[in-house]
Amino acid sequence: FFIDGISLFDVDVADNVMLLTVEATNGTVSLNHDLLEDNSSITFVMGDGILDNVLSIESDLDNLQMAMDELSFISNSNYSGLASINFTLNDLGGSGSGGEQIENELLSFYVYPINDAPIISYPSIDLIGTEDEIYYLSGISVDDVDINDGFDKILTSYLLKRQKMF
Repeated sequence: FFIDGISLFDVDVADNVMLLTVEATNGTVSLNHDLLEDNSSITFVMGDGILDNVLSIESDLDNLQMAMDELSFISNSNYSGLASINFTLNDLGGSGSGGEQIENELLSFYVYPINDAPIISYPSIDLIGTEDEIYYLSGISVDDVDINDGFDKILTSYLLKRQKMF
């Protein structure tokens, strides 16, 4: 999903280079795709702007803001629960007094689960036999990624079909 409303600000940075680090917990972040292709004024310190757990970029404040304008988050596969994105903006001491100034903000949110379909796996073999024999089938498995606490159950049923041979 896209994250709207992120605003970066520094009263005295002017056009100096700043460092922005974005760290995702329980997922990955991606930057504006058009910005990645069209803007050579952003330097990637860590990550490449596509599905990164940790991303660090350097540029002026305007370009960093453009990078955040279409920030997206994708949770880890089959994850549900608390997730977060930590933003760290460092002015690198470019202007003003007091050396480097750093601001951290944490955005926390909940990722709701979706109901994934169960999976049935079986070997691909042809069974040929005669009437009234017992056949043992092996290698059939049933799984559901959403069942992880041991209390849920999967209802399975088998339909055995009789075929006539002429």
